[in-house]
Amino acid sequence: MPADRHSYTAHIAVVGKTGGGLADAAHRHGCEITLVFEVGSVSEEQTTRFDCAVAVPDLTKIDDVAAAVTLLAEQHPVDYLLGVNEHAGIVAADVAEALGIPTPVTPEVARLLRDKYAMRRFLAADPTLTVRAHATDRLDDAREHAVEIGYPLIVKPNDGSGSLAVFKAHDGDSLADAFDAVSRVSPSVLIEEYLEGPEYSVEAFSHEGEHQILAITRKTKFENFVESGHVIPGLAGQQAEEVESVVRRFLDTLGVHAGCSHTEVILTPRGPRIVESHNRPGGDGIVTLLELATGINLADLTVGVPTGKRRFPAEPTRAAAAAVAFWTAPPGLIAATPEISAHDAERCFEIELPSTVGHEHGQLTHSSDRLGHVVVSGDDPDTVMEQAAAIVARHPYIINPVTADGESGGREREEK
Repeated sequence: MPADRHSYTAHIAVVGKTGGGLADAAHRHGCEITLVFEVGSVSEEQTTRFDCAVAVPDLTKIDDVAAAVTLLAEQHPVDYLLGVNEHAGIVAADVAEALGIPTPVTPEVARLLRDKYAMRRFLAADPTLTVRAHATDRLDDAREHAVEIGYPLIVKPNDGSGSLAVFKAHDGDSLADAFDAVSRVSPSVLIEEYLEGPEYSVEAFSHEGEHQILAITRKTKFENFVESGHVIPGLAGQQAEEVESVVRRFLDTLGVHAGCSHTEVILTPRGPRIVESHNRPGGDGIVTLLELATGINLADLTVGVPTGKRRFPAEPTRAAAAAVAFWTAPPGLIAATPEISAHDAERCFEIELPSTVGHEHGQLTHSSDRLGHVVVSGDDPDTVMEQAAAIVARHPYIINPVTADGESGGREREEK
């Protein structure tokens, strides 16, 4: 339960939709914490875990958020301001700068992380960080630059997230198809060189310009680039050192001096190349994997380090492995949800199956289209990743296809 505010030694304001992990961490460190959220975006149960919760009509409007934070600061000075996702991160950075409140990154850095093409141009002077790219809203322009970049190439929203509308184009025809699909979700279409190699994400925390690499996460993906699983630790030895070195140089070059970062990297034959980065923790349960594998609680770092309550760098308290795998299914009506055997359930740290019978499931186009996940922990990364994927495969969703007239077909099919 929140303590009396007079007993608190620091006041943190959080902008955006978030769960209670940050609130719990703040209270462990004796900090007051306030949530600034958009009307209807979080549940009442979530807001009660904070000392105060303030709703604003539109979280993307700086004036709305600034007014809310100003009022908060008049009642109890705000010592630190956090944005918890891409949209909120920009607004929080702008408001923090306007009100003179410390925050992890400047507005310029927040915008570079959000605008993928702007980030590419900013990094272009460093050969190890350069990826050929161009952003446009015109197909003719995309065709012209595609020839310069060279096929195959990646086509995706310039401000996208969650692997939404990411395509690989092999020629002019597939470029046109991909451009049309991306244009439906974003006014700015990014085309960039295709990076060949395994993909990882690097979870880091920075303080006063020093970067601690907390973990390298290995990921698996479906053909449309939506992630199917993650495992920590994901890389070791010289390759891990190369990836860590590039990410540190990237964070330095971009100007990320504080807070969490989640940087996606492909290990190409030419060495590690940056895909994109975010000034927030990784999604898809990576925060849980990090704690299971290393003992490091990222929420504790996020609120504890800038308020002087937590030592930096953080010391790992364990050396283990953890993996997450995701359920998907073909489009249709869910006829039956997975029934996890007792033997498999005992091996799982966490199982979440929020999709219910009768739910109509569409095509897998975004990470939010996945139907659940399982987390497994143990000693060996390859073993836990295989176990998590095997549990998903052994316990599929049963799907009834939906006919053209909207009725459920009589033949059930299982995801293979």
